[in-house]
Amino acid sequence: MSTLLSARRLHGNEIYDRQGNKLGTIEDLMLDIDSSHVQYAVLAFATPLGHAKKHFAVPVTALALDSENECFVISASKERLDGAEGFDPDAPPEAPDSLFSERAPEPSRLGAGPR
Repeated sequence: MSTLLSARRLHGNEIYDRQGNKLGTIEDLMLDIDSSHVQYAVLAFATPLGHAKKHFAVPVTALALDSENECFVISASKERLDGAEGFDPDAPPEAPDSLFSERAPEPSRLGAGPR
């Protein structure tokens, strides 16, 4: 059984790490026209102190849906994203960022929920 979600409904969904730290929101989905597949989700990550946003290309396969908390969870930690560069939203990459695990975390490892 597949799970279909509308792109409109995904926009603005929160993304957390496995420890329950909010990383940001889904700002966009990038569609590969040639393959007719979503290539990646754009994570809008708030930098420390909330002064700016960094953008990361998260492969769809790295997103785990936490239906109980109505959010997504990824394996990358907040600390890891704090130290990473991100991409310029005016020049999006062709492929997802290699710092993300290709596999979503197991549901039993999602932590205690959002903080």
